[in-house]
Amino acid sequence: MLLVACLHAVGARKPGQGTELQPVRESERRQYQTLLGVNRDTVHRISRRLIGGTAVVIPLSVVGTVIALFAAESGSDSATLPERDVALTDPVGLLLGTAFLAVLVLLGSLLVYSLWSFTEYRRLRKRIPEPRPPSTFTNPTRFVTILLGNYDLDAYGKRVQRTGFVFVVVLFLI
Repeated sequence: MLLVACLHAVGARKPGQGTELQPVRESERRQYQTLLGVNRDTVHRISRRLIGGTAVVIPLSVVGTVIALFAAESGSDSATLPERDVALTDPVGLLLGTAFLAVLVLLGSLLVYSLWSFTEYRRLRKRIPEPRPPSTFTNPTRFVTILLGNYDLDAYGKRVQRTGFVFVVVLFLI
């Protein structure tokens, strides 16, 4: 936290604002139509839906597991929680398996979204006229300042902020 605070303090004030973007050329449109052999918009839409779906499934399955464990133990006369064998076909096993698969799908969809977001960042960066500002992903002070900034960002700054946030979340989850 101290390192992040220092990088933020040293960073440029209000980077990611006022970045002029040149119009998209036809050659760039054709060059970036697909990602991983699939239409870019489809990759973006599916990865966002999977992230949202797993964000709902994971808590529901964890709460369902707790409810199923307490319901099974309420019929027991023991004052302490006894050990319990769980099979994949039990309700608890199915709920835990669902949570585990949802976490794997969440990681995968976050990785795909981060790949899409980074390529979108590269597309925007190519449209910045010379002289370009330093790359935010190679300059940690700019990166931290944009990531923690609460000011109005332009399209380039917002893309940097979203890409950086997804990278931080993926690193945290891994």
